[in-house]
Amino acid sequence: MANIGSYFKHQEERLKGDFEIERTSHTSPSVKGSANEKIVSEFLRKHISDKYIATRVEIIDSFGNASDEVDICVCNSDQPFGEDPGQILIAEGVDFVIQVKATLKSGEVDRIISNCFSVKKLCRMFSDDTYFLFNEPDIPYFVKRIPYIVLAFSSPRLDTVRRNFKKKLSNIALEHQPDAVFILGVGAIYNDRQGKVKGWKYQGKRLPGLNALGFGEQTLLEFMRYLHELPRFYRMRSPLVYYFTRTYQATLGTQGKR
Repeated sequence: MANIGSYFKHQEERLKGDFEIERTSHTSPSVKGSANEKIVSEFLRKHISDKYIATRVEIIDSFGNASDEVDICVCNSDQPFGEDPGQILIAEGVDFVIQVKATLKSGEVDRIISNCFSVKKLCRMFSDDTYFLFNEPDIPYFVKRIPYIVLAFSSPRLDTVRRNFKKKLSNIALEHQPDAVFILGVGAIYNDRQGKVKGWKYQGKRLPGLNALGFGEQTLLEFMRYLHELPRFYRMRSPLVYYFTRTYQATLGTQGKR
């Protein structure tokens, strides 16, 4: 009898098959990268009910900060403008970011950490009329800042990847670190930080730091479960008011100096 596990197993096999076809049909590294993002973004469009999926875009916050270019942004109904190529997105209108990698070699870990910092430095504004369901310890990482997830098609051994991330994240503030890394057909690495945030438990206890768990063929199912448990926001007013307010204040300040 079919079940959700066999359904996602089929989807994971299809996703990896599509990736292999795209990878062998292109020789340019830049084209390969865009093919990877296209495969993942098309998959998410079928299974995520957010407003739209944007690829290769930058994100800004109302404090004037901007991210580097990110692979995939899953946008919610608070994203005010359309799904146009090269569109700049506001931080409150992004539910989460996914960075796509073909293989998680050591050099890719450095690039991920740098790109993640550019996203995690952005601050999302929310007021008393913003509603969301999440644990209090998670707010600095998943509410005030945009969740940052890595999805890779292959990698060295899972624990080797975990050790690489642990070593390179040792001097990075907890709020600026990636939240999870998924490797199709292998497993996941969760960043439970101080052992207080949302994550897996071992014998009833939360595990601090980076934890690697093997899921094998069920990794895509776990990836989707994780995405669906990230916070969604219900705002009574548009977050654009934060951007208008700061823009007008800056403009008025400039006019006053004339």
